[in-house]
Amino acid sequence: MSIQRLGLYFLLLVFGVLGGIGFSRWYAASTVPDEQPDSLRVEERAAESDELRPRHREVVFRIGEREPEGAVAQPGVDARWVEKNREGISRLKARKFAEAAQLFEECVAAVPEERVFRANAAEALARLGNEQWEQGKLEQRQAGLASMRRAAELAPDRADIRQRLDQMQRLLASEEGNWTEILEHYELSFDGERTDLVWDSLTLSPLLESIYGEYGEHFDCWPVERGREKIRVVLYNREEFHQATGIGHWAGGVFDGAVRIPVSDLKRDKREVERVLRHEIAHAFVAFSGGRAVPGWLNEGVAQWLESSDFVQRSQHVAAVRKLFGSGPKIPLQELGGSLAELKEEARIQRAYQQSLLLIDKIERDHGERIVFQMVQGCVRKQSPEQTFRERTSLELQSVLDDL
Repeated sequence: MSIQRLGLYFLLLVFGVLGGIGFSRWYAASTVPDEQPDSLRVEERAAESDELRPRHREVVFRIGEREPEGAVAQPGVDARWVEKNREGISRLKARKFAEAAQLFEECVAAVPEERVFRANAAEALARLGNEQWEQGKLEQRQAGLASMRRAAELAPDRADIRQRLDQMQRLLASEEGNWTEILEHYELSFDGERTDLVWDSLTLSPLLESIYGEYGEHFDCWPVERGREKIRVVLYNREEFHQATGIGHWAGGVFDGAVRIPVSDLKRDKREVERVLRHEIAHAFVAFSGGRAVPGWLNEGVAQWLESSDFVQRSQHVAAVRKLFGSGPKIPLQELGGSLAELKEEARIQRAYQQSLLLIDKIERDHGERIVFQMVQGCVRKQSPEQTFRERTSLELQSVLDDL
């Protein structure tokens, strides 16, 4: 770290100590909504007045999981390797990815020309790579990258694996040389040469910790206290964000095991940054609380519903979405189990996001917010949201959807 930067942080410490009450009064004043919304918010509201588009679009950072193959293609393969392949399949289905990958790799080493062994090893390694990446620490992300790279070697025809490998490489490279601030429940990473972030990041620490406390109560989940790594939040300028994630400039943020958001001017756009952080950190808590089985409609519905901590603002936004949604046909929840962004038509994607928000809001209004988060928690126990809702209310979730 340069002497200049050390001097800058020393000044921050001095002002933090001497500012005391003055800083707290300034921060309290700075969080009061301005008379006029900032420029980014104005642009968004203009778009909403036309189509009320989803203010976030889920970005898919995963591979397309495939069923492993049991029958070998090569004649005369030794029975012990066929049996080991079956054992690997059993471990893979139990989500013991490291054990499965080891077994399949042994099969590949013994019979390198067997296509089935190579395909199964690639599948196990790709899933293992995603799991390692999402655990958070640098060494775990590097291990995930190595696993995904090996998967790409074994299955060069898998475009999804190649794409995920490229994403990982870009994301890892995007954080090289970043300054990291260690907070109680977060690691905040950004370019230390951006003096605007160095100074204004002081306002993010209380905001982030407030969100953690609020969501911990909502989800009855305290991931850091239960041994998980601190939540990594990475700030970029917009062009760096686009290059790192590979997604369009429309994106407000992404969650891929880390919360990643573009920040052009933290002081000017503080309300927009807060909304994006709340949305993406909600995805983190959904992942911690409900695991991978949480359906897309529940994941996105909860994240949208939590975007604002202000009851009036949330109610106004929900009312505007409800007006646009109208009384048209509802999308069956069975069709919204995966990523909503993977639906075919743009109009259908927008309607899926709107329906998800309205359904969560109606459940909260009619049955209380606790059941919303219980539906998330049930997923980690392989209990569907429909089952949890039925157990808690003696009603069918479909009846709530029908009443939207």
